Amino acid sequence: MAALIGLSAFSLIILIARSVQREGSALDIVSLLATEPLINIVFLPACMFWAYAGLQILGYRVELGLLKGGRVSITACRMLRATGRNIIPAAHSADIDQIIEDGYFRLQTRTDQRLMRPIEFGVGALTMLGLLGTIIGLSLAIQDMPRVLSEDATAQDKGIILGSLGYAFATTIIGILGSLTLSLARMYLSNMADVARALAEDRMAQPNLR
Repeated sequence: MAALIGLSAFSLIILIARSVQREGSALDIVSLLATEPLINIVFLPACMFWAYAGLQILGYRVELGLLKGGRVSITACRMLRATGRNIIPAAHSADIDQIIEDGYFRLQTRTDQRLMRPIEFGVGALTMLGLLGTIIGLSLAIQDMPRVLSEDATAQDKGIILGSLGYAFATTIIGILGSLTLSLARMYLSNMADVARALAEDRMAQPNLR
């Protein structure tokens, strides 16, 4: 979570720096976002993926808190086991318990994987968007290069090419750091999911569930 906040702050610093360079005011970020589509291409999707990852981390923290506090009764497992014992002889009750536990953990694993997919997509998407912004920025810089190298080039012409290179740099930085942060969030969430499954397994193995 700290990494997500830090990266968001870093991106905000980039936006403020660009705003100061162009407008002379650090408070003109809204107009900067409205006039800089190359930065929006990477920054806005990054914000959405960061928000999603942050919500998933908070959700897992709540789940782990409930499991560690012993406030998860797994009522569904009790009901399934009671129903199974009424239908199948008691000699096979252990098999019923094992089948239910296996089904629960398969379902939990599929749920975890489904929640991870948007983050995995975000890692690749931010990398590609950062590369796209880099290519566009460099293309604009190359396109303006003849005008800058001409004898009648003005300071404004030089500022345009520097701005294009700035776009390429900003989108590259946001894309790389965004994908790196999401990769760390994915690893952290995977570890939390493993801990949650282990705690749930311990709860299901308690004698009062049998």
